[in-house]
Amino acid sequence: MKPLIYSFTYIILIFLILSSCAEKEEIINPTIDEQEKFIGDVSFSLTLDNGTDERAELSFESFNDSQEINNSTIGKGQLIDYLYLMALDSKNNPIDFTVSDKNGEYTCHKDSKIIEIRKPFTSSDGVYRLVIPFYAETDKVIFWAQCGKAKTLTQDMPALFDLSSLPVVGIDYKSALNNDESRDAFCAVYTRKHDGYLGVEEIVLQRPFAQVNLGSVLDDFEGAKTDLNLYISETRMEVSGVANRYDLVTGACYFIDDDYFNESTDYPISFEQTPIFSSPNDYLYYLMGSSGSPAEGDTSATPEDTGKLVYEKSRWISMSYFLPLGSKMISSTVNLRFTLAGIRKEKDMEVPYSNILELKNVPVKHNNQTNIVGWIISTKPKIYVQLSPDFNKDSSEFFDPE
Repeated sequence: MKPLIYSFTYIILIFLILSSCAEKEEIINPTIDEQEKFIGDVSFSLTLDNGTDERAELSFESFNDSQEINNSTIGKGQLIDYLYLMALDSKNNPIDFTVSDKNGEYTCHKDSKIIEIRKPFTSSDGVYRLVIPFYAETDKVIFWAQCGKAKTLTQDMPALFDLSSLPVVGIDYKSALNNDESRDAFCAVYTRKHDGYLGVEEIVLQRPFAQVNLGSVLDDFEGAKTDLNLYISETRMEVSGVANRYDLVTGACYFIDDDYFNESTDYPISFEQTPIFSSPNDYLYYLMGSSGSPAEGDTSATPEDTGKLVYEKSRWISMSYFLPLGSKMISSTVNLRFTLAGIRKEKDMEVPYSNILELKNVPVKHNNQTNIVGWIISTKPKIYVQLSPDFNKDSSEFFDPE
């Protein structure tokens, strides 16, 4: 009898041991599977490209609303204080991901799959450092940096940028204002390397927008006051050939016909009239040539590489950012109409004054400045048009305005 009891006891013990192993295996397997999906951490160093050697010296801290916006801040990215990130799989579908920086860890929104980080570029060198864990399905990371003012405006005025359909960004021109630096933004896309390398990636975010500037040379601007009693105080800009959708992955720029976007008009988008920059030192510098040889408006090539570059000052009276149609990598042309508004002083009266300046086939390109400068108020217009790649005025090209 005892041998039989021992046999049953032995069988039960074996069964319990096997059951325990099965339970342990059931717990371990998912963890192993999850670890197999993890590839490694990728460290990123992000900077904003403002096209000048000053980039490394800027702190990019949140802009003080009371500080005057002038030529020392325009086009320098100093209003940028929000960063948005999204991870994509190989089919460009948003996926879950996390981000870590010196302040802690961020998890993407469960629905939008977006991570929002406020005031990222606050280090003394203007570099934002972060770490993103990459898994087998992680293929790309997109970055979009903008001004907080563009995020939430008023009840009657929507946000300037619609990120609800990332990786496609919507650009809202409804009630767009001229001379508005908050319409600036920067972006980049990182595509995972499939050679096994995981290390530190240096990412420079660039503007998807073109910036168009209008400047009145000092003799023209001041001469209008002394000779004609004309005082220009506000400007408006209208433009054709503008996109309102930007695909960060493909670089495609196109428009979708919204209620306010009327392609049947000559100038479907308008940047409404606003005051010009108030500081008397708001100069728009433009390249005249080198070695004392001014580059005239019909010059088709950039100045010689040798010799000192010669710049002249103009009074900066209009600035706008917009998204050109077509691919991010190619230049295009637009038609522009500027309204110059102010007063004319006649004896003891101040009479409202406005004048229209129209230009056809003006060259524009993403992350480029188009500077239009010349005698535009006091005399028959004489204008120079320059396209400055990457906002670098030292490599400007000259074009003939029509």
